[in-house]
Parts: sequence; C-alpha cells; structure tokens
Amino acid sequence: MDFLGNWFFWAISSTILFGIHALLYLKLINDGVDRLTTQVVLAGIVSFFAAIAVALGEGNIADDLTGFLLVSALQGALFFASTATRLDALQSGVPSHVLFPLLKISGPLVVLISVIVFQEETFLKSPQNITGMIITLGATWVLVQWRPTKGAGNRGIQFALLAMLFGAGAILASRYVYVNDVDIFAFMLVSSLTQVLLAIVFMIVSGKRANVVSFRSGLQSGFILGVLSFAGFASFLLAIRYGDLARVAAINTLYVLIPIILATILYRETGQEGFTFRKQVAVILSLVGVILLK
Repeated sequence: MDFLGNWFFWAISSTILFGIHALLYLKLINDGVDRLTTQVVLAGIVSFFAAIAVALGEGNIADDLTGFLLVSALQGALFFASTATRLDALQSGVPSHVLFPLLKISGPLVVLISVIVFQEETFLKSPQNITGMIITLGATWVLVQWRPTKGAGNRGIQFALLAMLFGAGAILASRYVYVNDVDIFAFMLVSSLTQVLLAIVFMIVSGKRANVVSFRSGLQSGFILGVLSFAGFASFLLAIRYGDLARVAAINTLYVLIPIILATILYRETGQEGFTFRKQVAVILSLVGVILLK
C-alpha cells in the first residue's frame, strides 16, 4: 500500500487525530475532570502501546543512546509543558477561539527555524510552499480575536504564548526521528514515560486530591485520549520520517480548526461566537493552504 509511505497521508491523519484530541480534552476540562489524573493515564496508555510496538518491532533505537534518551525525554517534557500551559490559559479565562489560533503560530515558527537553522531549503525553493504558508498565516490572522472575555487578562495570554512556544519546541525535538532514523515507537515510549513521571511529580507537589467522580472520569477520559494521542503522535512521527519538518509542521498546526469549529457547533463557551463569516473564511484559507503545501 503506497499511501503508508506517503508523508501527506500521515500529516493529514495526525492533524485530524490531534484536532479530535484537543476538542475532547477541552470539553473534559470544562466538565471538571481532574487534569493530572487524565494526563497520567493518557501518557501511560501511550507508553503501553509504544512498549508493545517496540517489543514486536525490529527498528533501530539509536547509535547514540544517551542523545536519544535526552532528546526524547526533552520532547516529552516540552509536550507536557505545552499541555499544562494550554490548560492554564483556558482556566485563566482565555476562550478556545482565541487560544487555538495562537497555538497555530507554532507552525510558522517551526518552518522558520527549520529553514534558517536546519537549512531545509527545499521548502523555500517552491513558490507553492511559500504561498501555502502565507495563506495559512492569513487564516491565523483571521481567526485571532483580541477581545478576551472578562477575567482573561495578561496572565492568560502569557500562558497561551508559552503553550505555543513549548509546542514548537516539542515539534522541533521530534525532528530527531527524521535525522537519525530511529524507531519512532521507542522515541514515543521515552517521551510518554517522561510525561507520566512529570504528571505524578506535579500531582504530589500540588498536594491536591481529586474527588471520586473527578478521579474516575479522569481514568476513563485518559484512556480514550491516550488511544487518540498514540495514533496521532505515531502518525506525526511517520509524516516527519517520510517528509520534511517544515511542511509537516505547517499542515499539522491546522488541527486547531477542529476544536474551533466543533466547539462552536456542539457547545458554546462564554463569549463564544457562532460559525461566523470570519471562521468560514479561515477554514477556506486553511484548506487552500494545505492543498498548496502538498
């Protein structure tokens, strides 16, 4: 099946899976599910499936084991930090229709670093790629609405920007898979185990005890989110392996459209608008951008 080696197939798959994951996470946190319990179970499920894949596979773990462990652990820590600050932004009053477009900026940031630092010059040699990138940036500008609801001050926006930067860092760390041709499941295993450890540490340090209902909901939702996270993460790493980071990152950050659109349709946040003309334009621009980036 030729599509299994097609970077675009995996990039689109990871975008859809991450979008559904983000929507469910948003809904669960709004419903009061314990976030640390959810994160422990989520990362634990990813670790479990990744460990099975490593045991059954025959992939190359790494020639430089120390470097592999450091980079994969760093990726896990950055992803954990991105998730935590994203939730802090939401709990500080930043609505999703402001937060997710800000997170989308990580895509152009990764593209810029890939071209300048990692010299992925093939991206710049294609006018089609450049046009697609400009159009996706235009979609971000259309979506961002700097009219935060009451209570969403500078602190919430700062959390959102930190989440964007941590997310960009996690994407860049994932480039290690492409450069060193390592087993993606071994990379996922170390990354997710790092997230489990960090979540447990934060749970102990915070000293908070979730009530029984919140804890049980965290276990159930963590399992569902873990399956989605495993599939999305694996698809993303496969996209990087078969393609270049700049184009994959540009497409992948479009996952934010899924929670923005579906959150509008399924339920309303405070200050949330309907599926306005502005959002329709952003969706059309994003789709055009994806077609050009392909």
